[in-house]
Amino acid sequence: LIKKYKGHLLMIHSKMDVFSLPYYADKMFESCPSKTKRIEWFDVGAHSHVRINNTKRYDKVITSYVENVIGK
Repeated sequence: LIKKYKGHLLMIHSKMDVFSLPYYADKMFESCPSKTKRIEWFDVGAHSHVRINNTKRYDKVITSYVENVIGK
C-alpha cells in the first residue's frame, strides 16, 4: 500500500527501534511516491518512546511539517 500512497507522510523514527528496524523504515520511506513525505531520525528512543527523550525537537518536527507542508 505504501507504494501507492500519495498523501502527506511524516515518519518519526528512532535509530534504536528494535520493533520497526531503521533499515525497513528507510525502505518503506523510499518506496512511497508522496511528494510531501518526510522522515526525521532520532538517535535515542525505543519504538514508542521517541518523544519522551526529546520532547522539544519531536514537537518542533510535527509543528514544522504541519505549518510548512500541510498548511500550504
